[in-house]
Amino acid sequence: MEQRERTYFENDAFLAAIFMDRRINYIGTPFLNEEQQNQGMQHLQKLWEAMSLESAKPCTSSTTTAKDSSFQITQSVQKVSRLEQFLLENIASAATSDVSTMAVKLKKFVVQDRLPIETDVLRWWEQNKCNDLDLYNLACIALAVPCTQVSVERAFSGFAQVFTSFRTRLGKSRMEMILFIKLNSDLFRTYDVEIAPDSTLSQ
Repeated sequence: MEQRERTYFENDAFLAAIFMDRRINYIGTPFLNEEQQNQGMQHLQKLWEAMSLESAKPCTSSTTTAKDSSFQITQSVQKVSRLEQFLLENIASAATSDVSTMAVKLKKFVVQDRLPIETDVLRWWEQNKCNDLDLYNLACIALAVPCTQVSVERAFSGFAQVFTSFRTRLGKSRMEMILFIKLNSDLFRTYDVEIAPDSTLSQ
């Protein structure tokens, strides 16, 4: 158990998730030392940089005409103009500025008070996303990392129970639907509810 705990606290993604949980990460927390906080913060900054670069990518249409494609080929062959180079440098500097701004926000996040341990941290972030939408988006990604591999192993076990030697001709979509229902059976569970008889029906 101690070996598993050390493995978790050496993982950058795990430290980043713990960092965004104010039930555990707060001013004077005994759960994370300064080195672990910095490690989690660095991982979050890299994650935010990747998110910023991904959102800055232009949307390309799949229905590109021949004229547009020939223009793109010609443009890629030609030397980049000074104006285009200036704009590209401006985008890179803006991304760097966003990362430095996020670093300041993360440092301020550490010195806040602790949340009660009974708090649903995902719901708390949802309720407070208006305070800082960037931190909310970053927390949604960081906290989506599973703490253990139990759910993944359960999915593999469920797949082996569904895809047997007697059911080798199942299609991909049907297999996914069966596996989804099997792994999320609690969502489809029915409950016995007593319904009071309607007086109008008895008349």
